[in-house]
Amino acid sequence: MSLNDVAVILSPMNFMTFWILVISGFLILIGGLLFLSYWIPKKLGNRRLGVWLSRLLAAALVVWAGSVALKDYLFFKTDAKEFLARQNIILNDEFEILNNDDDEILGAFQRFQLEISDNDREKLIASIVTSANFGADSINPLENNQITIKNYQEGDLYIRKKRTSYGQNQVPLLEIVEVDKNSNVVTCYTYNP
Repeated sequence: MSLNDVAVILSPMNFMTFWILVISGFLILIGGLLFLSYWIPKKLGNRRLGVWLSRLLAAALVVWAGSVALKDYLFFKTDAKEFLARQNIILNDEFEILNNDDDEILGAFQRFQLEISDNDREKLIASIVTSANFGADSINPLENNQITIKNYQEGDLYIRKKRTSYGQNQVPLLEIVEVDKNSNVVTCYTYNP
């Protein structure tokens, strides 16, 4: 395969065509499942069951599609507080959720930003700076069911990075909190491939 072949494969038109085909295939599959959930009970002599099964399946698909489409609106302050509590961070003052981004379907990556008060920012920075492992150069290798926390400064950011391992051949959960010393914005990441 030459470099020109790769360029043709990755061209915008082919990218668009690929996703149109994927979405069309998904819609055809969903339509087929809805039809079969009605047709099979009808052929077996129970039309009413077929109607109810197809309606139930359609309602479940609408709820799923709505939850994917509205995921940003379904992220609340309690979710942010739970994430911060796992980092041993408690905010005393009110805060606002500025945005929430994730990878939609798989849920392996999430990034959200909070606007916190000056008091909470100073307390959070002090918590990171006064931690026992502040500025440690390396994190010890992970063992099974181990939690490792690293606190450090990178430019204007104070960072708390928490890795949780679950066992051999398991990718660890990575949670990061970044506090900007010049603004009241806190950026939080979760990565669980």
